[in-house]
Amino acid sequence: MKVFISWSRQTSNEIASCLRDILPLALMRVKFWMSAKDISPGLQWSQEIRRNLSESTVGIICLTSENLHSSWIYYESGALSHAIGTNLVIPYLYNISPSDLRGPLEHFHAVPADEDGTKKLFQSINN
Repeated sequence: MKVFISWSRQTSNEIASCLRDILPLALMRVKFWMSAKDISPGLQWSQEIRRNLSESTVGIICLTSENLHSSWIYYESGALSHAIGTNLVIPYLYNISPSDLRGPLEHFHAVPADEDGTKKLFQSINN
């Protein structure tokens, strides 16, 4: 299983980086991918993002007030949800609530970036 960690802007990048470092320690059989950490120098970043989006069955969308309307967030969320019913798209909310979500993102069950929400995130990926 591959998990794509989506981010946009600084705070979201920091949250995604923490998840990218911590999740593999708890879920060792799962492969995690984040563009800021996993694109090797010299590769075409857009091709790498597209390839990893298509290979992933779970997406964690790190959302903050800074990136709530980011076109990259919407692009990656849409690509991850291409196989409705089989792929999981999990909005991970930092200092925002589910009622702040609009458009396609409001259709996914979100978890807050707190202790309980993070436990639910881990459990969902583990299941």
